[in-house]
Amino acid sequence: MDGWTGFKAVVAARPDHPAVLMGDIAVSLAGFYDLTLGLAEGLARRGVGSGDRVVVHLANGIEAAALPLAIWALGAVPVLAPLDLGKGVGAIAQRVGAKVVVSSTLAECADAVVVPPDALRTGNGAFRIGHDALRTGSDGAPNGLIGGSDIGSIVFTSGSTGRPKGVVQRTATLLDGVDRVAQAVGFGAQDRLLVAVPFAHDYGWGQLLALYRLGLTLVVAPPGLSGLPEAVERHRPTVLGGVPSVYAGLTRGVSDLSTRERGSVRLVMSTGSVMPQRVWDDLANLFPTARRCLNYGLTETFRSATLRVADEGLAPTVTGSALPGSALCVVDEAGCVLKPGEWGEIVHRGAGVFEGYWDDPDQTTLRRRIDPVTGQGFAVFTGDRGFLDADGRLTLGDRIDRMVKVMGLAASPAAIEAVLRAVPGVDAAAVVSRPHPILGAELVAVLVLAGDESTLKAAQRAAMALAPHERPRVWRMRDALPMTASGKVDLVRLTADLRDDGPIGPVVSGA
Repeated sequence: MDGWTGFKAVVAARPDHPAVLMGDIAVSLAGFYDLTLGLAEGLARRGVGSGDRVVVHLANGIEAAALPLAIWALGAVPVLAPLDLGKGVGAIAQRVGAKVVVSSTLAECADAVVVPPDALRTGNGAFRIGHDALRTGSDGAPNGLIGGSDIGSIVFTSGSTGRPKGVVQRTATLLDGVDRVAQAVGFGAQDRLLVAVPFAHDYGWGQLLALYRLGLTLVVAPPGLSGLPEAVERHRPTVLGGVPSVYAGLTRGVSDLSTRERGSVRLVMSTGSVMPQRVWDDLANLFPTARRCLNYGLTETFRSATLRVADEGLAPTVTGSALPGSALCVVDEAGCVLKPGEWGEIVHRGAGVFEGYWDDPDQTTLRRRIDPVTGQGFAVFTGDRGFLDADGRLTLGDRIDRMVKVMGLAASPAAIEAVLRAVPGVDAAAVVSRPHPILGAELVAVLVLAGDESTLKAAQRAAMALAPHERPRVWRMRDALPMTASGKVDLVRLTADLRDDGPIGPVVSGA
């Protein structure tokens, strides 16, 4: 069953069940179905048909939630582009050969029609009668068949560490991933998922797919942190889905969530990066009756691991165990499987493996390789460091491409950041590097402080417990770290600021 047909079955079973709640707007599954048909009609009027690529470049909202499904209804392929790419969306549209770009901010794009979402909702409803016929191309090919592969989505990374990559996933892989996540975390028919990350992020896309596949209600909060507490109190979600930076803002920022009614939340889920211990503890205080669940996965794997109930006491050091249908192993630089407790590259095996990167065969070959355990089928070499314990539980480290050689020795920025974040008064920390004529690389710590100069000195003292090559030599202060739309630190921008030696705060020599 394809995604569109499956959604129609979901609507038929519970037409009056809420699909999306956002501010004053409440849309039932039947209403969401009608909205989807209207958007599909608007796309069809602009020539979109089977196999065409349509770029979606929108902030979270009702139309942004319905558009990928409308694209599926036409047998076309949704291309999800992060908001923070700006004019880079035009380059993505050219790379995928997009027929249409749906955007509220982009004015024009070479070789593609740019349409604001409101302009698509001008149909007269006639599409509803003949939409099934329009889902098939002139050659009678099934939905989304491009080169013999049923492409369900192309999700572009934000490019926080390099050129944005378009991750291609099959529809069947996406829908199966939703089922496996639901099995692992225990989603129920009445669950309401609050979406605190963009739909263009793989985690937000996964939550949107839970609406399409399972009919779960999505609570869509306005952009930024300020609207999340009101959305929690007003729409009473049972599940929160976010990333550590979002939760840090909610628990340690100016959020008033602690004064709001939040007893409906039974599950707090996080993914995207390592969870700081203090934020993990804050979540326990904020949601004392809720289960906390860490997750690990890439856009290239859909979801790799999730935290079991019995292992919650081991978090956040332990991230979780492999999802049903998937498996994890850790390999050395030669690709040989390592024993439990040994650090190496995390490899995702089994269900969830992506089809490749759009127009990037070299990167595809690097990441999508033969399963190192069975020697058959493909696995994803994630580029993340970690280790598995004897029971298969994952401890996550740094990106391999973030590892830095200082004085000829390897240093992990993520490990250093964890030490700095543990210092009271340090709200956020990032460690990057720049070339050094003697050391090879020089580590720079960039901090966001809630305290005064004494907090900086405490952070520097904490760094003295690290090995000499791991100690930052330069310290800089900022009011905030640059972030991508998906809630990760924008390392490219931060490193560029340092390289250009721009005015990003005082420089303090480290010991």
